[in-house]
Amino acid sequence: MVGLMSVSDVLRLDELMILRKNRTPDSNRLRLLSTISLIVLCGCPADEPQQTLNHSTSTSLQGEATAGALSDGGNNVLNRATLAAAADWTVRNSTDDHIVWAGGPGNTYTLTYHKGESQLPLDDVDALRQSIRNLAAAEQGGIVQVDTIMVDGYDAAYFLTKDTVEDSMGYRYVGRCVIPLDDGWYEMRVDAVETGPTGQREAFVNVQLGIGANVEYEEIPPAAPPTPGSTGRSTGRRIKGWYKDPYNPEFDAMASYSDTDDIKYDARFRKHALSRIRATFPDIVSSIQIANSEDTTSAD
Repeated sequence: MVGLMSVSDVLRLDELMILRKNRTPDSNRLRLLSTISLIVLCGCPADEPQQTLNHSTSTSLQGEATAGALSDGGNNVLNRATLAAAADWTVRNSTDDHIVWAGGPGNTYTLTYHKGESQLPLDDVDALRQSIRNLAAAEQGGIVQVDTIMVDGYDAAYFLTKDTVEDSMGYRYVGRCVIPLDDGWYEMRVDAVETGPTGQREAFVNVQLGIGANVEYEEIPPAAPPTPGSTGRSTGRRIKGWYKDPYNPEFDAMASYSDTDDIKYDARFRKHALSRIRATFPDIVSSIQIANSEDTTSAD
């Protein structure tokens, strides 16, 4: 029995058909739009009903050291941080330097304490965005959002990235908040993957933007991150201008962000992985409270 195709499969197949000599571009684009319309109405099945991730959620951020304090496995994590939002989550594992929870369907949360300096330039947002671009590229992905915020009186970096998951035709979205302290730094992280029909958001945006009419293609640049379902660097052709850096067009070649990631589509697709992060992660980060190291020592 032939399995159902994901929207990525459908779009890739139709792009190839457009290039065949015995078909006209107009007839294939019409067929492509018809297929996209069906996906908008019905969706494509998720690769699997993922409740937790099957890969490590450890960070790729580098500091001077990674040893941490002890965790008691509850809401008071790693001695100094209190995370009120974790009350409804299930602890998956806890070590000396981090604790991992399973939250809502498709969401995994991790709080990690690192000793040393975070080495993120919080005083220069452009430099910070470049640092996170490099981080995302090392993870074979790209940036969605990078900003500086305040968390319980501390300057912090808040950023969202987008990459692929092994053996999946969907994207993974990762939200992170890095909070530097005098003697170390905290990283709060959420990994979000699709849990239901996939491709509806992408297909809807394609129709809204008229993708399929007057499409131009370009060779995939060497710096481009992998697309879902590919192994290693993607090759071939892609829609010109589809992927773009959210802040600087000079970095479009290494971008994974596209119009489908625009925040204006979140309300229509509330269960989408990116929509879930944007709807909940800011409040989770805001719930973090950090005690002074002197107060923690006194309590011990």
